[in-house]
Amino acid sequence: MTHSEYTLLLLGVCGYAGLFVLVTLWASRLTFTMRQRNLRKASFWDELEARWEPVLDEVVSGRRVADVMRSMVKPEEELYFVDLLMRRNMKAPAEQNSHYRDLAAPYLGALAVRIETGDQEQRARAVLTLSVLGERQFLPVYVKALEDKSPLVALLAARALANWGEPVVAEHLLPALSRFEAWNPNVLASLLSSLGKSVAPALRGSLREPKHSPWIRTIALKALTELRDPLATPLAVDILRQEKDINLQIAAIQLLALMGGSEHIPLIRQRYNSNSFPVRLHAIRALALLGSEKDPTTFRQALDDPSPWVAMEAAQSLKMTGHHQVLQEMDLTAHPRSELASQILGEFNSLEFVEKSIKDPGFAPHIGRLFQQLKKNDSQQVRALVTRLFFDPNTSPEVRYEMATELEKFKDYQFFYQTLSCLLMGSFPDGRSLIRALRSFGNAEAVPTLMQLYAKLGWAERLEIIDTLGALDSIESFEFLSRIYNQLQEEPSAGSQTRELQDKLALALARRMMV
Repeated sequence: MTHSEYTLLLLGVCGYAGLFVLVTLWASRLTFTMRQRNLRKASFWDELEARWEPVLDEVVSGRRVADVMRSMVKPEEELYFVDLLMRRNMKAPAEQNSHYRDLAAPYLGALAVRIETGDQEQRARAVLTLSVLGERQFLPVYVKALEDKSPLVALLAARALANWGEPVVAEHLLPALSRFEAWNPNVLASLLSSLGKSVAPALRGSLREPKHSPWIRTIALKALTELRDPLATPLAVDILRQEKDINLQIAAIQLLALMGGSEHIPLIRQRYNSNSFPVRLHAIRALALLGSEKDPTTFRQALDDPSPWVAMEAAQSLKMTGHHQVLQEMDLTAHPRSELASQILGEFNSLEFVEKSIKDPGFAPHIGRLFQQLKKNDSQQVRALVTRLFFDPNTSPEVRYEMATELEKFKDYQFFYQTLSCLLMGSFPDGRSLIRALRSFGNAEAVPTLMQLYAKLGWAERLEIIDTLGALDSIESFEFLSRIYNQLQEEPSAGSQTRELQDKLALALARRMMV
């Protein structure tokens, strides 16, 4: 190495070292600034809670009247007070909810204004708070929020309307659902069916209304299926005879499979001639469920279907209806689907097999292989299948978590919004998997919701939130992780859980510093 080369190398090393020192100093200063700001914010909240909590406990327990509490809330503190009531209400027993609603009532008007003026996170939070602490007078606010440009705000407004359980709100909900055409229709149908059987007449009326899109009518038909409404059966028959929309046809077949009879078998069998493989698949499944398919001709024909999914369903239907001999004959011949016949004779290797298997925690190690198979056919139908299986309440949490780790292969903006809204509404039983799914999506729009829910969720969910925030590119998440880390550092004694949190936070912050 020449003297000039050595000099250049030395200058390069010094420059790199100097840059490293500058970055370290900048990071330290940023951390110090954020810590000071967070300490001021924490001190502000500590002062408010110290002033309010003792009296609030007495009011909620009935020992003091609400007016005493309201006199302690300054005008500029009203929304902070509502936020405290919201947090306490979510943890309180049901018999105390009315106390929190009474205390919040004078201040909720400001939240209604925020739904029109705030950013997306503020609007979503305002709708959620009103749905928990508000009364009937805010129904028009929810109706207007259905038109919000944010799908998350609109869905929370729809949920708020549905929570009132009044059939009249279906008139507003149905048209609004047209904006969610990429969402899982089963989730939206459950939203409508949660209104109860009294909403059935309105749903049946929507099926007869030509102004409604096929998507809206599909959701209405699925909701009627969930409600087990017998009067919807003739409407499903009319739809199968007249309508061409694929989703609407499938919904009609599903309803007849559940509530139909032998008189509907010829009509369903005709649908096997459809050019759409999902329609053919559901027709085969319905024929097997109705249990009157004595002649296996349709199932035998479907074994040669160009879609392997339809062929698997046909083989399963042959086994379900007792036509094992057909499968055994295929197994012994050179039929192109002889291997499929052999598999079905040995196990339920079909969509039904997958749907049953995901209920078993032991199936979790096989999710990676399943997703490899699904990714070979990355179609809209496969995406819909993945969405349905993920949000199915019967899916094992262990299986759902493994699915969440694979979702980056099926990134979908509408799927992301469904996941985020389910987490925010708090009604989904497996929050940890929802958070892991948000990490796979890699969308920084999830950061405000994750930060907001951190203190309200359990231990496992908090660890998952830390990992997720560490993986998302957002200055807000970096500040939040720094604040939590600093707070834990100041605790006098640290148990095993606290140390685990500190380790997680340190890794997450290090990962962010390296980005």
